[in-house]
Amino acid sequence: MTPDFFNCCFEAVGAYFIAQHIRQVLKDKAVKGLYIPATAFFMLWGFWNLFFYPHLHQWWSFSGGLAIVTANAVWVALLLKYRTRMCQLTNCADRGKHPADADHTYFRSAIDDACSLNDIGARLDSPDPATLEPFGGP
Repeated sequence: MTPDFFNCCFEAVGAYFIAQHIRQVLKDKAVKGLYIPATAFFMLWGFWNLFFYPHLHQWWSFSGGLAIVTANAVWVALLLKYRTRMCQLTNCADRGKHPADADHTYFRSAIDDACSLNDIGARLDSPDPATLEPFGGP
């Protein structure tokens, strides 16, 4: 087994794990607890590898890199889509007025994470104690 093939295996397994992230985001239709720039950085590194591996004549690594950069690009796109979508659904200032907020604490918490941190004061001043759940309750 050459180092090139071994590296390809690592990248292919990484692509599989990222596919599991994609599956979960599609299932949840929500983004919570993720720092998108970190994933975007590794996606950009993957694009660099697609340029770099052919210069080293590492074609196995290139094929694994193609898989992982594609998975990362799809994941970043979905993260941005659902983060933006959740903020638009609630308009961040209208928290609690969306029908999905009525009984779905997880969804409400995910919306809180997707909205800007500047909105924290409005949430803390809310008369609804359920909005405090992301911070450990009232």
